[in-house]
Amino acid sequence: MTSVDVSRGRRAWSARTGGGVAGVGRRAAQDAWPLAVLAVVLLLAVVLADAAPRELGRVADRAVQVAVAAEPSAGMTVSAPFDGHVVEAVRDQGTADQLTEDAGHVRGALPRPLADVLGPPSAEISTTELAEATPAGPAVLRLAYLWRDGFGGVDWVEGRAPGASTGGDVSQGQPWPVEVGLSAPVAALTGARPGDRLTASAPDGLSVLLTVSGVFQARDPGDALWTRIPGILQPSVRGAGAGRTVALGALLSAASVPDVRLALDPQAVNRVIEFPVRPQALRFADLGAVARSVSALQAAPTDLGLAGPRPTVWTQLDQVARRVQARVLAAGAQASVLLVGVLAASIGVLGLGSWLLVRRRAAVLRRQRARGASLASTALSLALEQTALGVLAGSMGLVTGRL
Repeated sequence: MTSVDVSRGRRAWSARTGGGVAGVGRRAAQDAWPLAVLAVVLLLAVVLADAAPRELGRVADRAVQVAVAAEPSAGMTVSAPFDGHVVEAVRDQGTADQLTEDAGHVRGALPRPLADVLGPPSAEISTTELAEATPAGPAVLRLAYLWRDGFGGVDWVEGRAPGASTGGDVSQGQPWPVEVGLSAPVAALTGARPGDRLTASAPDGLSVLLTVSGVFQARDPGDALWTRIPGILQPSVRGAGAGRTVALGALLSAASVPDVRLALDPQAVNRVIEFPVRPQALRFADLGAVARSVSALQAAPTDLGLAGPRPTVWTQLDQVARRVQARVLAAGAQASVLLVGVLAASIGVLGLGSWLLVRRRAAVLRRQRARGASLASTALSLALEQTALGVLAGSMGLVTGRL
């Protein structure tokens, strides 16, 4: 075979393919601007399709966290009264330790969706409101023992911490004395100093003898645990005029809290365990499971395994979750409609651009066919071009969307 024959063979092959495959780069260079526009539109469509759902998810999570953080009632409170059918005749020295164990037990019994979004517990043993007469007028007084892991506690500026009472004869109807500590403002209002005795009355008329063991100052007055007992750090005034009442609080220690169970009817003393919600731990996808767990726990609080009468579980976390879920779903539906519209417009632009590109190349393709190019080679060259364009623009879109 001569060189002339070889040259003729090459020209014949080129004629059959129309230079289709070999001319991909040349045609792309000739149509650089239209192809660049198509690539940019495709890139933007890929960025939107990839990044928008993830961004919507982040926005939904953030909306949930902000809404829950703005709801002080989103935490969970477990109220567990002591057994009202048992009359305590002996001091239970482990009352404070049992409260700590109860808090840990409840935390371990929480359903997983709740345990993941609730923070460490705090707890209290507190009394109902007791009536007390003060130089400033009638007042109501609550006695409370407060606990939380890491709680700052108090410093005793006068006297000492409340201790165990020597007691009285409960069987003979004698009042059981209880040692308490007062904050400086409460001590000033009542005129009490360390060693003084106060008398308060329970709702059932039972007298409660209180001995002021000392005056304290909170190490962290801003701690939310103090707000559980109104008036414990500062007297709190309710109402006005004839209905004016001052709310006061007195502090019990781990040593004196057993005495209050002997000084009052069991139904007048309550255990309360509270779990704050951790907004940063909440995700939009978890709201349904959280709401269902709350409803199940409120329906069957005995699942918490606390001794004594049936506890009460109170929280608005489920209501907040459902309310936020409805708002986010509505906003997400609107955003989805907008996204679908933008993607549809992008597809329309791609279709229009492709049609214009085909019209632009019609004359070139006809010449290639006239020179003997096959449909297969023409289709292959166009497919290679579009594949390269799609892979390049799509890859760049995915990378851009992840930034």
